Amino acid sequence: MRAAVAVERRTGYFAPRGSSSVPLAARVNLFTSLALAACSGGAGGLETGPKHDPANSPEAASVCPKEWEQAKAAREQAVADETEPSQQAATRAVLAQAECEREALTRWPMPAREHAEVLTRVKEARSTHRDTANLYTEVARSTTAELALAGRLGLGQLHLSFATLLARVPDPTDMPPDEQIEFRGEVRELVVHFHAEAERELAAVVDASLAQRGDAAADALRLAACVALTSIDSAVAGCRD
Repeated sequence: MRAAVAVERRTGYFAPRGSSSVPLAARVNLFTSLALAACSGGAGGLETGPKHDPANSPEAASVCPKEWEQAKAAREQAVADETEPSQQAATRAVLAQAECEREALTRWPMPAREHAEVLTRVKEARSTHRDTANLYTEVARSTTAELALAGRLGLGQLHLSFATLLARVPDPTDMPPDEQIEFRGEVRELVVHFHAEAERELAAVVDASLAQRGDAAADALRLAACVALTSIDSAVAGCRD
């Protein structure tokens, strides 16, 4: 991961059409760094990455401004009140924003065909994926079991959405056929990576919800996780019960 990020920082660009100033390997690795940099540590490793402080959450650009404003106001109210109900209200507002952001990612436009344009689209999607993963991670840290499970479910579904987006990334038309093959291979590897991330989070939701069997909210979250797992042909024992 560090090496991939270093490539992004070192190069920071792609060669224009007809240019060979950036080797294919560097371009492919940069594409990988753009996408993998969006991957959160996962709820199974929530301690990874920079500390996320809900009371001082970074004001990232949002495609859901209404939900963003509501989440910000709810956080501020929770800080002022310091009560459990206000904390839960804030977490639910953050979850609502995360769900809106994830839904936007499923509709992300990917019409660009030239290499530089494709990478710009992917970089923008990567940013939304990263910021939305932070929101779900915040929810997953809730002390309320239902909300914590909802955060992990959302994180798994987010990784699935990002994998789906990557799967429909077009082959750049300004690349020779052999480079397009390499490019498509990198895309496939990324799809597999994010499917694995999704499976890890969704399976954790199934396992945790089984401990609360009979609770309507937990059962509903387990069902949603199982449906998502089915979409990637993943068989989890808890989904067969």
